[in-house]
Amino acid sequence: GLDQGVDWVALSFVRNPQDILEIKDLIASAGKNVPVIAKIEKHEAIEQMEAILSLCDGVMVARGDLGVELPAENVPILQKRLIRTANKLGIPVITATQMLDSMVNNPRPTRAEVSDIANAILDGTDAIMLSNETAVGSYPVEAVKTMAKIACRIEKEQIQRIDPGSDHRKSIPSAISAAVTQIAEQLDASAIMTLTKTGATARNVSRFRPNTPILAVTPQVDVSRQLQLVWGVKPLLVLDLPSARQTFEAAINVALEKDFLGEGDLVVMTAGTLQGVAGSTDLIKVELVKAVLGQGFGIGQGLVTARARVARKNKTIKDFYPGEILVATSTDAHLVDIIRKSAGIITETESVNSHAAVIGLRLGIPVIVGFKGATEKIRDGAIITLDAQRGLVYSGTVAHRNRS
Repeated sequence: GLDQGVDWVALSFVRNPQDILEIKDLIASAGKNVPVIAKIEKHEAIEQMEAILSLCDGVMVARGDLGVELPAENVPILQKRLIRTANKLGIPVITATQMLDSMVNNPRPTRAEVSDIANAILDGTDAIMLSNETAVGSYPVEAVKTMAKIACRIEKEQIQRIDPGSDHRKSIPSAISAAVTQIAEQLDASAIMTLTKTGATARNVSRFRPNTPILAVTPQVDVSRQLQLVWGVKPLLVLDLPSARQTFEAAINVALEKDFLGEGDLVVMTAGTLQGVAGSTDLIKVELVKAVLGQGFGIGQGLVTARARVARKNKTIKDFYPGEILVATSTDAHLVDIIRKSAGIITETESVNSHAAVIGLRLGIPVIVGFKGATEKIRDGAIITLDAQRGLVYSGTVAHRNRS
């Protein structure tokens, strides 16, 4: 399994913490770092529940074998305890076995099965799992559709949450994650965006079960797949860039492309200022999403928001007013009078020695050169923001703020 690149290893019939340590040593000796799911099926494991769960990376409530080992009437209580403990520790929990058992032979579930799934979700399970229903059942597709439909409906209700005030984890990452959840809900944010190398930041936020989707931004393919198991998380694969600011900008563009975000959405961001250090979450940002129209090379300083005036080939600009932004394929002496009135210049010509670059520096006007297709991408009369420091052009207004 390790040679095939599995995302998780599930250990059956765990009895004690030593079982978890042994399989982790085995995985490490193979040069891998695959997380371990403990399948709780034995009464010995129940007696050492917290010790086992504190060592593993995820837990499965395997109700079938658990119901054989213990009286059936105890299983619902143990299920709730396992889910509650996993939530408290911040590890994903899977509820499995006989979720839709009647659908092995029938196209519709029983009402009791629907309630069973609903209660597991309301208790805080991260995932619900089908077994026989899809392995040997007559209606595998219908079973998956039914379970997804139930989950989508129930998740619109209030899920069991950890009270931030009673959180036993007295750490900066935990406090930041709780604050991010509260800020996102108070501001009615469209998403919480976390930067994570190991998945720890996203899992920390997920512990508090925010109503806001969590976009987990990671450069690691294996981490992005592992996070599919975590409640409320949508992983985004983004290259590892030199700074958190650059990574957030790239992630917003990816989220826009995937329709996870739209222009004007509010996003609460969290990351660690010590890049690459797991568990160093200590940063919160709130940002409004602005569509990036394009990028070139910025000359000068300043963030200018104004009306764009596009000078296309063989066409003149009428009624160019002071403070507007000139957009052109290139500039020359014929546009000097307009340039003197402009608040910024954007050209498609790439050279930093071009007419626009030279005259912009001379007049103290911010310039972006090398914006390919600028005269086609920017609509004449549209409000845009020119960010000379970053070489970016945004649609609409971007708040002026200090930049590091």
